[in-house]
Amino acid sequence: MKLIAKYAVAACVAGFGMSVPAQASSFFQIDSSPGGTKLFLNNVKNSATSTGTVINPDDVGISVIGKSDFANGWSNIKPIKDGSLTSLTFTPVNGNAFSGFSFRGQVLSANQLLTVTVQDNQGDLAESFNFTIPNANADFGRLGIIANTLGKTIQYVTLYSAGGFKEGKQFAFTKALDDGGGGTGNDVPEPASWMMMILGMGLVGVGMRRRAHNISVTA
Repeated sequence: MKLIAKYAVAACVAGFGMSVPAQASSFFQIDSSPGGTKLFLNNVKNSATSTGTVINPDDVGISVIGKSDFANGWSNIKPIKDGSLTSLTFTPVNGNAFSGFSFRGQVLSANQLLTVTVQDNQGDLAESFNFTIPNANADFGRLGIIANTLGKTIQYVTLYSAGGFKEGKQFAFTKALDDGGGGTGNDVPEPASWMMMILGMGLVGVGMRRRAHNISVTA
């Protein structure tokens, strides 16, 4: 039910000036209430790389396509003057530390496509989510993705828009649960898990009925 609710809310984001096409996801999903712990940036000018801090100092590496200026604190990454910025990649030093990511920003053209690609740290195929940003040079609402499977964590996440970013800002990561491998607390059992649970409950029910019958016969 939580998974269905998250997709339903995400689909309604279009009413706030942003459309999210329907798509299937194996291990991550669009976060209907994106948030997380703030990523604090280091101030670097005219650079293609920098670092940020979420839990420990410099625990996220940041690389961009198009030299940029990195602000200090919970602030923004902008292309250098007369430059362009089309891609931002965030790579946690600890690939098991985070299970979700969110951000805000601005793009340069109306109805511009923005793609969020996440690679988990467990060796599965990368997954991509597409967002259409309707307004140019205006802040869009917070967007995010989050793991929907226990133990899935982020190796890296990339934001890409061929039309270019005016800025990316207010980045945040969701900490994975301290369960030895990650997770979100909103995990949705996979179909095989549901079948095992249903089968298990059925066997318990059969055992209870047999026991009740034996008791009634003995009595």
